Amino acid sequence: MHVAGTPIALSDRDLRTMVSITEETDHAATEPGVRLPWSVLHRIKDLLGCDELTCHDLEAARRRISFAQTTADGCDDLDLRSGGATEPADQPFWATYWSGSCSYPDRTGDLRSVVTPYDFASERQWRESPAYREYFGPLGTKHTILLTLPDRPGRTVRLVAFRDSGPRFSERDRAVLTLLRPHVYAAYLQLARRRNGEPNLTDRQWQLLQLVALGHTNARIARQLGVSEGTVRKHMENIHARLGVSSRAAALARAFPERFAVAWRG
Repeated sequence: MHVAGTPIALSDRDLRTMVSITEETDHAATEPGVRLPWSVLHRIKDLLGCDELTCHDLEAARRRISFAQTTADGCDDLDLRSGGATEPADQPFWATYWSGSCSYPDRTGDLRSVVTPYDFASERQWRESPAYREYFGPLGTKHTILLTLPDRPGRTVRLVAFRDSGPRFSERDRAVLTLLRPHVYAAYLQLARRRNGEPNLTDRQWQLLQLVALGHTNARIARQLGVSEGTVRKHMENIHARLGVSSRAAALARAFPERFAVAWRG
């Protein structure tokens, strides 16, 4: 595999573990409110060799986090915040947010890249940055790596790994998260559908709707799926009929309510 043009070697153990993670995302049992299966978070945490792994949403413009699912030292914690209220402990995070790597997805619109603070600063600069001095340093965190997933407009979902000691996250770690990203996203969407009552669609129809959600045109979807544009249009007609809607926006709001319902309702 290549990351940023650099060849990355993954071991057979890495690949076997990643395959098992992708399989778990399809049928892992979960408790109410969970955004990703705990078993998946545990396996990713072990694969990265990090001290803590957290999955949380983030609305930068409103300084809001409405859920945080964290596993660390064998302890699982699910924090569901009523109304997305800002916690006092979050104040230093928000105060330094735009000066650190956490804001990269918001500043650039790039939700695909897996990033670390060292993509933007030397280790010395990171240690001297407001984000480290006022937030991460006092928490005992030395190294982080960030994976971002799209959500409804203005909100993203983050998977963040933390190390309190030892080496910084490597290109191998970045490669692991890059390869796992589509499977983590699929698991997140799957659980969102379960929480909101999953519409009765075929696997192909879900696949097509996910491409629509990414903003792809019928022509681009047809090329990606290896079918004609007419077939894509027919799939969309069938999707509209099953969901009882008459537009793409309404179909997305019905299929992915956490991501699109607010925008669709205006």
